[in-house]
Amino acid sequence: MPQTAVQIRMEKELWEGMKKTCAKLQMSTDDAFSLFAEKMLSEGRLPFDVPEDPFFSEENQSHLRKSIERLESGLGREHQLPDG
Repeated sequence: MPQTAVQIRMEKELWEGMKKTCAKLQMSTDDAFSLFAEKMLSEGRLPFDVPEDPFFSEENQSHLRKSIERLESGLGREHQLPDG
Protein backbone atom coordinates (compact mmCIF):
# COMPACT_ATOMS: atom_id res chain seq x y z
CA MET A 1 0.00 0.00 0.00
CA PRO A 2 1.38 3.47 -0.84
CA GLN A 3 2.56 5.53 2.11
CA THR A 4 2.67 9.25 2.79
CA ALA A 5 4.88 11.38 5.01
CA VAL A 6 3.21 13.20 7.91
CA GLN A 7 4.72 16.03 9.94
CA ILE A 8 3.62 16.44 13.55
CA ARG A 9 4.50 19.23 15.98
CA MET A 10 4.66 18.56 19.71
CA GLU A 11 6.64 19.62 22.74
CA LYS A 12 10.17 18.26 22.74
CA GLU A 13 9.76 16.54 26.13
CA LEU A 14 6.64 14.78 24.90
CA TRP A 15 8.47 13.57 21.78
CA GLU A 16 11.44 12.31 23.80
CA GLY A 17 9.12 10.46 26.18
CA MET A 18 7.26 8.90 23.28
CA LYS A 19 10.50 7.70 21.68
CA LYS A 20 11.58 6.10 24.98
CA THR A 21 8.22 4.40 25.44
CA CYS A 22 8.23 3.11 21.87
CA ALA A 23 11.75 1.75 22.35
CA LYS A 24 10.58 -0.13 25.47
CA LEU A 25 7.71 -1.56 23.41
CA GLN A 26 10.15 -2.43 20.62
CA MET A 27 8.32 -0.38 18.02
CA SER A 28 9.08 2.74 16.04
CA THR A 29 7.25 6.00 16.50
CA ASP A 30 6.00 5.56 12.93
CA ASP A 31 4.47 2.23 13.95
CA ALA A 32 2.88 3.83 17.03
CA PHE A 33 1.26 6.59 14.96
CA SER A 34 0.08 4.07 12.38
CA LEU A 35 -1.51 1.93 15.11
CA PHE A 36 -3.18 5.04 16.51
CA ALA A 37 -4.56 5.95 13.06
CA GLU A 38 -5.79 2.41 12.39
CA LYS A 39 -7.55 2.25 15.75
CA MET A 40 -9.09 5.70 15.25
CA LEU A 41 -10.36 4.69 11.82
CA SER A 42 -11.83 1.38 13.01
CA GLU A 43 -13.59 2.98 16.00
CA GLY A 44 -14.57 6.23 14.28
CA ARG A 45 -13.35 8.20 17.28
CA LEU A 46 -10.26 8.78 19.40
CA PRO A 47 -9.20 5.38 20.76
CA PHE A 48 -9.21 6.67 24.34
CA ASP A 49 -11.45 8.78 26.53
CA VAL A 50 -10.73 12.49 26.79
CA PRO A 51 -12.01 13.94 30.06
CA GLU A 52 -14.43 16.78 29.59
CA ASP A 53 -13.62 20.14 31.13
CA PRO A 54 -16.50 20.86 33.56
CA PHE A 55 -16.24 24.55 32.67
CA PHE A 56 -17.85 23.79 29.32
CA SER A 57 -20.70 21.67 30.71
CA GLU A 58 -24.20 22.88 29.87
CA GLU A 59 -24.95 23.29 33.57
CA ASN A 60 -21.99 25.61 34.13
CA GLN A 61 -22.58 27.55 30.91
CA SER A 62 -26.20 28.11 31.95
CA HIS A 63 -25.04 29.34 35.36
CA LEU A 64 -22.55 31.71 33.70
CA ARG A 65 -25.20 33.10 31.32
CA LYS A 66 -27.53 33.79 34.26
CA SER A 67 -24.73 35.43 36.22
CA ILE A 68 -23.84 37.65 33.25
CA GLU A 69 -27.50 38.64 32.84
CA ARG A 70 -27.70 39.57 36.54
CA LEU A 71 -24.47 41.54 36.32
CA GLU A 72 -25.57 43.39 33.19
CA SER A 73 -28.97 44.22 34.71
CA GLY A 74 -27.31 45.74 37.77
CA LEU A 75 -28.21 42.93 40.19
CA GLY A 76 -24.68 41.69 40.68
CA ARG A 77 -21.29 43.08 41.48
CA GLU A 78 -17.89 42.51 39.96
CA HIS A 79 -15.04 41.14 42.04
CA GLN A 80 -11.54 39.92 41.35
CA LEU A 81 -10.72 36.26 41.74
CA PRO A 82 -7.68 35.50 43.86
CA ASP A 83 -4.57 34.38 42.02
CA GLY A 84 -3.72 30.80 42.49
